[in-house]
Amino acid sequence: MKRLNLLAVIILLLSTQTSHAQTYTLLTTDAAGDETQDVQDISKISYRINTAKDSIWFKIETHSQMLASSHIGFMFGLDTNLVGTTGQAWSGTNTSMKYDHALFVYQNGLMEPGVVHADIGTLAAPMPCSVSIQRPDNKTMIVGMKMSVLDPNGDFNMIVGSGFSDVQSTGTTFDDAPESTVLQIRKPTTSVPTVTNRNAFTVYPNPATHTIRWEYKGNTTTDALLTDITGKVLASVPAATQQLDIKAYQPGVYLLKIGDATTRIVKE
Repeated sequence: MKRLNLLAVIILLLSTQTSHAQTYTLLTTDAAGDETQDVQDISKISYRINTAKDSIWFKIETHSQMLASSHIGFMFGLDTNLVGTTGQAWSGTNTSMKYDHALFVYQNGLMEPGVVHADIGTLAAPMPCSVSIQRPDNKTMIVGMKMSVLDPNGDFNMIVGSGFSDVQSTGTTFDDAPESTVLQIRKPTTSVPTVTNRNAFTVYPNPATHTIRWEYKGNTTTDALLTDITGKVLASVPAATQQLDIKAYQPGVYLLKIGDATTRIVKE
């Protein structure tokens, strides 16, 4: 029995090492001691993408320890339109861009020690999302999720910030990475392409409050589908109508699908 238990432990250790021994692309490094409040002090941000599996992973490394009892709050502000001048202003010191939606990863070490939650959307209407969390050591957290949920196009600019465990409701960060520029995420050109085609149609205004309009030159009998980030269809109209009233929907992030193309919509 002892030999079997030992073998099980060895297999578990090997599988854990394999899952962490992936190649990550370094996005930025951040100096120690530059946080303005007692939050996690970011050291490095790295990422990897597997478009064939519709997956993206972020590796967050810190100078400070991230324990089960720690208060942790990471905010990933995304500019998926690659504009940078529209959307929500970043609350930290980095004013290089505005973001249209964000990923929030947080842990309340007092109320739920060791339990990590994740939300996605705008500050006005964040929605829980499914992520995988790996913690190979006390200074590293790896967050994995579906790329199609984060950004169907796979091309976006980003700022990462560290705040308290209520970051999903306040949007306040006290240590930004990077401090003065943006991080650029681009899907690998050699990987299997996604079904999303950014150039298939143009949506405006975006963000929007009442009505969205689009220019679509494809099959006029195709329907335009409005879905939430989980893929649930909320509305369907012929693409040829070239507009959709969205004022009845809550503020947040939605997807507009026409044919094999998908574009993210932000409702304000």
